Amino acid sequence: MPFTALYPDFEEYFEEVREIAGEPTEDGKGRKLPRWGKEWREGFDRAHLSRIEMWKKGNEEARERIRREAEKEEEREGVEPVVGHERASNL
Repeated sequence: MPFTALYPDFEEYFEEVREIAGEPTEDGKGRKLPRWGKEWREGFDRAHLSRIEMWKKGNEEARERIRREAEKEEEREGVEPVVGHERASNL
């Protein structure tokens, strides 16, 4: 399915949105959008890198939880624990 990616064209996109939004109406509805600020991009990049680190940490925690659960299941079934991709007896 196709999708739109704004990265790295945030400024161009935002300026188009500003143009579409236009000025507030005469009855005072709406508001004028500010001009694009370069620091917005820096903030987005910092937040995105933070999300990537959060996802990596969450994935690692999930892998560790799955590994521990598999070990417990193997212990209950009397199977030798798996080390890496091989059984301990094959090492």
